[in-house]
Amino acid sequence: MKVGDLVKERRHRIGVPRPRVGLLVERVQHNQGVGCSNKVFSVLWRDGTTTTKVWDWRLEVISAK
Repeated sequence: MKVGDLVKERRHRIGVPRPRVGLLVERVQHNQGVGCSNKVFSVLWRDGTTTTKVWDWRLEVISAK
C-alpha cells in the first residue's frame, strides 16, 4: 500500500450502507514498535472529505498506482 493507491474501507461504519472509497494522499506515520509494520495514511475520500489518520489494516487496495 502506497501513496496514490485507490482504496476502500474494509469495515462498514454504522448507518452507512457501503464502505467509502478514496485515494491515499500522504503517509502520516509508521508504527515504531518492535515487529510492527502498520502504516498510517491521510485519505481523500470520494465525497471530498479528508481523514488524516487511517491505519492500513482498515483499508483495502482497489487499484495500485
